[in-house]
This record gives sequence, structure tokens and C-alpha cells, in this order.
Amino acid sequence: LGRILATENRHEAALIQYEQAEQSARAMRLRPVLQQIQAASAKSLAAMGRSAEASRAASEAASTTQAIANLFEDEQLRSAYLEGAAMILTGETDHQ
Repeated sequence: LGRILATENRHEAALIQYEQAEQSARAMRLRPVLQQIQAASAKSLAAMGRSAEASRAASEAASTTQAIANLFEDEQLRSAYLEGAAMILTGETDHQ
């Protein structure tokens, strides 16, 4: 729902949805979902001109990405994951 609201430029409402989703993702330890929520929050905050908060949210998404990557024992898999995650989080693919 948050992404739909953000697409409609209803970023304040999107942030409320993201906050609720983030709490659930943390409680269920769903790191990939948490990572996506943090990145989406950063985009909405940036769109609203709240650059300091957007930077913090983007930093949290990067930290979550690194925490997931650290679970890979194989360096090639870790690198491939980080490369793919960077593309998705920056919107360089159609997998948003």
C-alpha cells in the first residue's frame, strides 16, 4: 500500500504505511522486506524534501543490505547479492 501511495505522490500517507510495515518486518525478522521498506521510506522522504531523514533511511537500508550480504559465506555470492541489491534499491531495474 505504501508504494501505491508514493506513486500517487501521497508520501506522508506512504510513510505511515511504511512505518507499520517496518515494525512488522522487524518483529518477524524479515530482513529483505525491511531493506525494501527502508529504501522506499528514503525515496518518499527525499520526495518530500526531508533530506536528512531520507539520508538516515537510505543508510539504514544500506546497513540492512550489508547484514544480509554477511550471511553469504561464498564471496562470489555475496558480491553478486550486493550488486543485485544495489540495482534494485537504486531503481536501475524493473524489479521495484
